Amino acid sequence: MELRRLIFQNILWRGLYFISAFILNIVVARLLNADGSGEVFYIINNLSLTLLVIGLSLESGATYYIAKHEIDNSKIAFFLFFWSLIGTAISILFFHWIINDSVYISNFRWEYITGCVCYISGFLFITYFSALFFAKHDFFVSNFILFCVNLLMIAFFILTNNQSFIHQHFIIIYFSSFLLQGLALMLIYFFKNVSFKNIKFLSGAEFKKLFSYSLLALLSNLIFFLVYRVDYWFVKKFCTESDLGNYIQVSKIGQMFFVLPSIIGSVIFPIISAGQQQVKTKLKAIALALLLLYFVLCVILIAAGKWLFPHIYGNSFEKMYSPFLFSIPGILSLSMLYPFTAYFSGKKRIDINLKGALLALVLIVAGDIIFIPRYGISGAALISSFGYILYQFYVMFFFAKEYKVSVASLFSVSSGELNKLYSIIVKDFFNANNKNGKR
Repeated sequence: MELRRLIFQNILWRGLYFISAFILNIVVARLLNADGSGEVFYIINNLSLTLLVIGLSLESGATYYIAKHEIDNSKIAFFLFFWSLIGTAISILFFHWIINDSVYISNFRWEYITGCVCYISGFLFITYFSALFFAKHDFFVSNFILFCVNLLMIAFFILTNNQSFIHQHFIIIYFSSFLLQGLALMLIYFFKNVSFKNIKFLSGAEFKKLFSYSLLALLSNLIFFLVYRVDYWFVKKFCTESDLGNYIQVSKIGQMFFVLPSIIGSVIFPIISAGQQQVKTKLKAIALALLLLYFVLCVILIAAGKWLFPHIYGNSFEKMYSPFLFSIPGILSLSMLYPFTAYFSGKKRIDINLKGALLALVLIVAGDIIFIPRYGISGAALISSFGYILYQFYVMFFFAKEYKVSVASLFSVSSGELNKLYSIIVKDFFNANNKNGKR
């Protein structure tokens, strides 16, 4: 199967999934308003950190060793299934902290705990078995299942919007949808790819290899998670629930901007890993294309956002516009940065990415402590942007040093590079689609 067809298949189905997730997010925001949705998404933020620690980034090691055919697919699938159950049991120890930090639906404590268990177990299955599908170059099944369940939840919440039962039991209803997605993914993966006739388990050597690779990925993911979300805790501490809801929605808009760069990065990484260094000459053109595209989109949102955000999310989200303006430099910086971080990851120079992320994290934490109490969510957005810009220039400095050019030259574009960009995007896109049409 051609690489181009895989890339565009991934873009298509991941794109549909992310669109459905974005619409579901809007439906939840309108259903619960800024204060209620902010509390729910803050809970999810805490659960996500718990998931990151308990999950140990095993999906990274699993994908790597399945792709290299060094560990049997069935062995890893069984191990990840059992670890999902073990991780869910361990996660209950974290719920005391999460619940005490939240007042949402305080009258339904056990229902709340059940919902959290559903979320943890569901997302472990989603994370692990989506990665196993991707390792087999199957981008359709996992994204299609996630997409369908999201559509089901969107229809359900729209049709039952005015019923008090939904508001009272929202946590368990919403969080159960993730368990439904995870179970469906896990069952279909076992049905399609695992033989039950000769069940085998990881050997000691395979176990060691899997964990050695995954724990290094865990360290990276923890740092990156904190860079992108540590400000949630400071906003929660120093601002109102309504401010938190508005700020998280601004953050989610930013995350939507990173979907395309992350897909491009996921393509660059294996190419560089395989030693095909010619893509290095195309990174600047790709990064500038992302910068130009998102600059245009940001200008549109600057012009329309003041009335558009409350119109889409509801009147309780009238505070989104100001922090969004301050987040734009960070959005543009990270969007342009993705190809370069993928490049260094592919060259096994992840230390450059980590050091840049650590610098950004120190700046963001120090800035949040100083600015959020005084300037609120606008201050949080501005400090995050400064952190992302510092991260960008740190990584691009090392790329420019290796490529023997100035950092400033990475922001200029020549007619030759425009032609290269046209070749990368337009010709490759239509060639890939024409070949798909002939199949």
